[in-house]
Amino acid sequence: MTKKSFFARAFVATNALIILGLTLGCDSSSRSPSSSLSSVSDNDPSGITPGPGAEKGICTTLNFSGFSWPNNLFEFEKEALQLGLNITGTFEGRDGWENLTNDFDAQGMSMGLMNQNLGTGSLQPLLVIMRDQHFAKFRSLFQPDHFQSILAMLSNWESTKAFSTTAEVDFSPLDINNNEDGQANESTSGSVEWARKTLYDSPGVFNPIWKKELKSLASSTEYVGLQINAAWDLHQRALRLHRFMAVYELRTYLLMFDIVVQNGNLKPQDEIEYRDFVSKNPRATATQRLQKIVDLRLRWVKPQFRKDVQSRKMSLIHGSGLVHGRNRQYEKEYCFNRRQSFPRRSVLP
Repeated sequence: MTKKSFFARAFVATNALIILGLTLGCDSSSRSPSSSLSSVSDNDPSGITPGPGAEKGICTTLNFSGFSWPNNLFEFEKEALQLGLNITGTFEGRDGWENLTNDFDAQGMSMGLMNQNLGTGSLQPLLVIMRDQHFAKFRSLFQPDHFQSILAMLSNWESTKAFSTTAEVDFSPLDINNNEDGQANESTSGSVEWARKTLYDSPGVFNPIWKKELKSLASSTEYVGLQINAAWDLHQRALRLHRFMAVYELRTYLLMFDIVVQNGNLKPQDEIEYRDFVSKNPRATATQRLQKIVDLRLRWVKPQFRKDVQSRKMSLIHGSGLVHGRNRQYEKEYCFNRRQSFPRRSVLP
């Protein structure tokens, strides 16, 4: 049976809308959100029309079949998170779940759709869970000496940092900060040095055997499931920023999701100055508010990365743009309307 997209239903809703709390692959009982939805933005009341394909749901280039979603994830949030993973995932690399990035940003190695990395400590927790929950599968993907090398690296990391299943990382290696060379902190420096000495034939050039093994790991069903679980943490942080922005559109969520993935978070000073801007410019449109927060966040980005960060963020605001040499038109690519109303949760998950 063809399912209507939440965003298509929300467009025609004028009163409170029942939102189905669905998980992939199973049914769950219906529930209602705490607030009603309107078909236009709270801040910029221009007319909105459904995006192409909206009646059939969003278009996705990623395979989510067979994976469960948290029970407290509303349907509109599930679709938004899938959009965020699709769009931001293409910024992070062209290989989807099996993205693999070298040490260009001094983080040792990045892997997966959202490019978790060793330097910020966002990759090690996923590898530890893979080790603990799917040991046989993990071991089967590597030749014995390589597998033992990974286990030793993880053991060393665990001995220098208390293990956590989530990596609430606000630090971004792209930012100007006290650690100007972007080097990892004390707890992750051993992991970064391990990657540099072990994974590369020459600086930035992966050993082909290691590359094949790591990409096989990243694309395995077990590890894709861990990537989706990690995305739940990113989603919650994006929701907090969405609520702070008070621009209740889908593109706001997508912009905040990309900020969380690429930049870690907003800076406290950004939030202070954004509130001041809104206070002094109460009639500012949604687009002006979103552009303001991008301008504020860009101040902290190193000059060599600023153009990339700006192109990503501005394209999400406007729905199109040149990013990494590709002309993007997200609404056509993924069948949605960026200006669709995206409700504010009364209570964050």
